[in-house]
Order: sequence, then structure tokens, then C-alpha cells
Amino acid sequence: MNTHLEFDCTLRVAIIRHIVEKGRAPDVHELTAAYDCGEELINASLVRLHEHHGLVLHPNSHRVWIAHPFSTAPTPFFVQSARGGWWANCAKCALGVAAILGEDSVIHTRLGAENEPLELAIKSDRPARTDLVMHVALPVAHWWDNVLYTCSTILFFRDETQVNVWSAVHGINRGAILPLQQAWTLARRWYGSALDPNWRRKTPHEAAALFDEVGLTGDFWRVPEQWR
Repeated sequence: MNTHLEFDCTLRVAIIRHIVEKGRAPDVHELTAAYDCGEELINASLVRLHEHHGLVLHPNSHRVWIAHPFSTAPTPFFVQSARGGWWANCAKCALGVAAILGEDSVIHTRLGAENEPLELAIKSDRPARTDLVMHVALPVAHWWDNVLYTCSTILFFRDETQVNVWSAVHGINRGAILPLQQAWTLARRWYGSALDPNWRRKTPHEAAALFDEVGLTGDFWRVPEQWR
């Protein structure tokens, strides 16, 4: 692992840990103090992470906006446990936050981001119910075309019928529908190592292998070689 990549990976893990512990992302001054270094080193690392989709910065800033699965800005997904609460970016991210916490928690959101509230409990390392689905509107190859839109369309629903009606009403692509248990397995596998000191972002090959292992196959789940 080259020096820049190694530092970027450790910085990203430090940011995730800070979010878990304090409920917010650290600012540049906190990171420079933690690493006993200058702002230029931290800022350069944050920019590289942003460019390679390790996190998302606020426009024209070095402030962390998104460090998947966490959001530092309010979203329709709030994950709560005995030690605090965190915003997530989408249904997959909300499950990912719960998986990272590794403790009983509740995901607060709304079905299809509409009027029906949903409280999904995660107990004993699994969802307390299985009668829901997760809809992913966009194929993997287009996730990073506009990651904010992508996340906004990864939502929980009662069933496939509700997804079909919702997609038609809103003119949003009817994509892949995952049973809740499969969605949970995907989120756990995708984000499970987020606090590992040796974390690094998955390569296209590793991401493709993970999708295949979880049973997500076909063109919709194809990971392009240039996918970062």
C-alpha cells in the first residue's frame, strides 16, 4: 500500500470512529491535532478521499458531508441506539449503521419516503421483522453519477406491489427489489469492516464478488472496471 493510500485509509477510519463516538464528523482542526500534523496534509487526504469516493465533502470545502454509511446532514433515515443517534443516507446505509454499531438499535424512516412511518428494530444482530423489501432504483454502474440522488432512491417498502405503484407515480426507475434479510446481509458485508484499522475501499473486483456472494447478479449489479 503506498504512503498516501495508507494515510487516507487510516484517516477515513478515524472519521468514521469519531462519528460513531460523538455523533458528528471531526473538523480539520481536530484531525490535525489527532495526527499532530499540518492542515495541508489533512486537506490533501480529504480531497483524495473525496475524488476516489471514500467520502463526500461539502462543495468548495474540506468539511465532511458523507462518510458512508453515515451522513453529517439531516436525512430521512435516523438510526438510534442506547448510546446515541446517527443520520444515514439511505435504507442500505441505515442497515449499515446498525451493523457497525453492533447493538440493538432502531431505524426511523418512512416507507417510500412518503407518509407512512416505519420503525425497524435491529435486535440480536438481525432485523426484528422480515416482511419488508428494499428497493434500489439505479444500477450499480450509475451509483456515483449523482450519489445523493442514488441514495435518495434506496428505500424501504412493504412489498413489490408498493414499489411498482411508487415507481409509476413518481416516474422513478423500477430497479432491484431485495428481501429485507438479503438487504441486511449486503449492508453487513459492505460496511462491516468500516471500523477496522486496515480498512480500504473495495476494488471493482471485490465489490463484484461481494454482490455475487449475496446473490445479486445480472447487468443491474455489474461493476464497471472504472467504478471507484
